[in-house]
Amino acid sequence: MSTATGHQGIHRAVLVLEILQVDQYDHYLKGFQRAAIQTERLSATLNAGQSVVLSLGLTMVLIAAVVSGPGGAAAAANVAAGRPGATAGDLVMIQGLLLQLWAPLQFLGWFYRWAGGLCLTLM
Repeated sequence: MSTATGHQGIHRAVLVLEILQVDQYDHYLKGFQRAAIQTERLSATLNAGQSVVLSLGLTMVLIAAVVSGPGGAAAAANVAAGRPGATAGDLVMIQGLLLQLWAPLQFLGWFYRWAGGLCLTLM
């Protein structure tokens, strides 16, 4: 009878330890989930900020191109004809150039965040 009581005690102790281990795992898992959500929010905020900066910069450059107009002899001809500002082709060229310069920068930013996350995962 004493061995049955001893086994029941051991089983109870194991059960209590399992419950404590599950509770501790749940606690750490919830903390990890909160951190993952916060990381995603910060990444989305960063991406939104980059998009706003790109949009404002592109808008300001295009406005400056329209206001200042083309340079050289074409500027004199446009002013004499009463057409100040850049042509549609000038605006398309400026926009294409800026977007081609911006795309590699976005990729480098993504790669930097990815590499940083990978290094944290390895630790």
